[in-house]
Amino acid sequence: LESYEAIFSQLDAVRAEAVERLFPAPTREPREVMVFNTLLHERHGLLSVPAKLLGGKTCADKTGTPLTRQTVSDLDGTARVLVDAPALPPVGGRRFTLVEAVPGTDRGLRVTDTTLENEFLRAVFNGNGEVTSLWDKEADREVLADGQTGNVFQMYKDQPGKYDAWDIVAAYMDYELPIPADGCLTIDETGPLRVALRLERPLRESKLVQRISLEAGSRELRFETKVQWVERQTLLKVGFPVAVNSLQATYDMAYGNLTRPTHSNTSYDEARFEVPGFKWMDISEADYGVTLMNDCKYGHEARGHLMRLTLLKGPVYPDPESDMEDHFFTYAIRPHQGSWRTAGIVQEALNLNAPCMVLPTETAGPQAFSWMAADTDHVTLEAVKRSEDGKHLIVRLAEQFNSRGPVVLTFDRPPAAAWSCNIMEESEAELSIHGNSVTVPVKPFEVVTLRIAMQEAKPCN
Repeated sequence: LESYEAIFSQLDAVRAEAVERLFPAPTREPREVMVFNTLLHERHGLLSVPAKLLGGKTCADKTGTPLTRQTVSDLDGTARVLVDAPALPPVGGRRFTLVEAVPGTDRGLRVTDTTLENEFLRAVFNGNGEVTSLWDKEADREVLADGQTGNVFQMYKDQPGKYDAWDIVAAYMDYELPIPADGCLTIDETGPLRVALRLERPLRESKLVQRISLEAGSRELRFETKVQWVERQTLLKVGFPVAVNSLQATYDMAYGNLTRPTHSNTSYDEARFEVPGFKWMDISEADYGVTLMNDCKYGHEARGHLMRLTLLKGPVYPDPESDMEDHFFTYAIRPHQGSWRTAGIVQEALNLNAPCMVLPTETAGPQAFSWMAADTDHVTLEAVKRSEDGKHLIVRLAEQFNSRGPVVLTFDRPPAAAWSCNIMEESEAELSIHGNSVTVPVKPFEVVTLRIAMQEAKPCN
């Protein structure tokens, strides 16, 4: 932990220095904030701004009209303000003037002791926070399997043997542990932009607190979670049985994704009961599917129509007190029409995992700007750095759809030259440049590294 803290401290210092050079901190009370999007796609949805930056005010659009806001707090007590703002440009930002807040516009959100509803979804819960119905209003269909509930927690005895902190063996399924069914579900938030319920329930000797929320304009039912974890050699999972027919599920991984069967027809299939994955997993039919996203969990499972996420373990080796602390994590279920590709799942999962950066500023400049953009959504931006020889800009892209073809990467100024290169930053082929754009050939699931000779940059101020 000391090593992690030292690394985070160094990275925070590097980022703070870079931010100060780009957007110098105001010398007086800020009258504007800059919201920066680090991702390669245009970003839609509510902004989450630290409350201390707004000081009771709200952001205004380019005409000076106050934007609807709602005061909320994270489960750790951090005060925030949600703002209904215009889209953020890719790898760029948008400047907002701070003005006095006004009453927000009703966006049609509804909340009761057991329901959450917006224009796309209607969720119904029982007293333990389990979802008894999730109705997709746009597709006019139930998301959950008939007669079954979602957000179901299950705990198992977990004694994998030699590698206690790393392994999970299939036999754990034979040793399910009872969980007290005495949850307490109450209304947590009401407002024009988000409605939420608060769940408190014991997990044997541990304690869980959840904020289950639905935002205006969102197709995502989100579960912000805090667990005070004290269990030993115990596995915690959460599951959603979905009304989707598919023989395989898709799992996010580094620089792409993989598929695994949802059945156990062979011994090979049976052995793959736990699948490593990163930000999302998806089960889809021909024209409809359901995605389960998360911000920090890596164990996934799909059997039949049941999607499950491994949340916590309680190993006793090599550290007998491993993970006995407060855990904060978020997962979300997102039904969608079409495939995960057409539904923009890669981008939505990145949004969950990479919050926008919000900075006070008084720097003059455009109201909105983009330093880099792509003409397609099947590549993601994985790295931007100075080349090791200090001469050029290194840009690394990853293809996510198992697709091929040219990608046009557009910068905010004309590149002088551009090359594809290897991981050692050795140039391999010169690339075509037209104005501010570079044409990049991309193969399925390829990681592409580019060396860009940029023209002299103009300061933001």
